[in-house]
Amino acid sequence: MRCLIVGGAGDMGQVACATVAVDDSVTEVVVADRDGERASAVATRIGAKARAATVDITDPASLASALAEADVVLNTVGPFYRFGRPVLEAAIAAGVNYVDINDDWEPTVDMLTMHDDAVAAGVVAVVGMGASPTPPGISVIAPAMLDSPIFWKEPMMPVTVPRRPRSGANVMQVSMSTMNRPARLISWPAATCRAPWS
Repeated sequence: MRCLIVGGAGDMGQVACATVAVDDSVTEVVVADRDGERASAVATRIGAKARAATVDITDPASLASALAEADVVLNTVGPFYRFGRPVLEAAIAAGVNYVDINDDWEPTVDMLTMHDDAVAAGVVAVVGMGASPTPPGISVIAPAMLDSPIFWKEPMMPVTVPRRPRSGANVMQVSMSTMNRPARLISWPAATCRAPWS
């Protein structure tokens, strides 16, 4: 699977690139960013599985060209009220599956209106995943992708986040604290509730 990661040289994009690169099902990670030099540096750090591409997502031709070679696009470019919908529209037009790290509800709801277009194009779009999806969220995603092309996950219970996270251990603490909590799926057109790993 060829994974195009737009915003791949940004802070969240770099983490996404490194995370995706270790997945055996991913054959190529395209670190796509408007800053080609930074994208090249990230691709070099990842290794042979990665390559850099200078892509300006505000230029429809540049984005379409990058999508033409991808199986899936991971959008890490915010703010999503500005960049979420255009990248999803381009992915649907190209017939490329889509995932984003958007954690804003307004653009997520806006992108959910594209459900019928995604279905018609045979595109699976996972929107509103947030910048740091937790294990229960991820555990809901895989089975849910089989049911509906576009959905949004949202924790049903509040999560206590440390006031000043200083390390990855705090992120893990938050993730582990939600491990067995159900997640609500807003699966167009109705919301459902699933337990993790169901």
